[in-house]
Amino acid sequence: MTKRVMDNDYTQESKTIKWLHKAAEKGDADIQFVLAQCYDNGINVPVNEQEAVKWYHKSAEKGQASAQYYLGMCYKDGRGIAMNKQEALKWLHKAAEKGNTKAQCDLGVYYLDDNGVVRDEQEALKWLHKAANKGEAVAQYNLAMCYLKGWGVVMDKQQAAKWFLRAAKQGDAGAQYNLGVSYFGGIGVAKDERKAAKLFRMAAKQGQTEAQYNLGVCYTKGLGVAKNEQKAIKWFRKAAKQGDVNAIKVLQSLQG
Repeated sequence: MTKRVMDNDYTQESKTIKWLHKAAEKGDADIQFVLAQCYDNGINVPVNEQEAVKWYHKSAEKGQASAQYYLGMCYKDGRGIAMNKQEALKWLHKAAEKGNTKAQCDLGVYYLDDNGVVRDEQEALKWLHKAANKGEAVAQYNLAMCYLKGWGVVMDKQQAAKWFLRAAKQGDAGAQYNLGVSYFGGIGVAKDERKAAKLFRMAAKQGQTEAQYNLGVCYTKGLGVAKNEQKAIKWFRKAAKQGDVNAIKVLQSLQG
């Protein structure tokens, strides 16, 4: 009985792929994108990155924004096709200009990286703002970094804290850590060690190394939390396991 159910499922999956192929070959851009996703993610077919790129390309050429985004990322990462930074930039731009939030975010981050594309902080800021205003956490975090470091904009610690907060509320560990640093030092916000420790804990639980170390410091010195040597050692050990030099030194001094 089990074998028959599996056979029926397999037959249905095959029919689905055949139907998608027929519709895609007739030039339906949305179906071409769906078919590309099937090959990209192994949905009802074995993963085939080259076949995925083929259908992303066909769909993208017809103006399908999601296909343009994924095609850009394939060129960026060299997945299913030879890495080509200029082609990546071209397709990410096309998708971003159509309002694709992921493309706007990744394009903004791309312009901040020195990886074969000319670094352009103002272009980065432009696209990060668009994605951040739509609630994209990664864009909000990177936009906060722009304001914190003065990349493409006048340095503004309050704006940095504002965007770190928005990303932190969505669970972004890097934003939680940086907002914790802001509260700890009174950078762009009123100094509040309790809030800092709380944010360090949130980020530390997600494996953010610097937050784990800082939380250890908080427990060691009683900053924003009650002193607790055992908890301090616990978080120093977690940070040390990830290679944090300061945490390793602290543990060595405690053991010595």
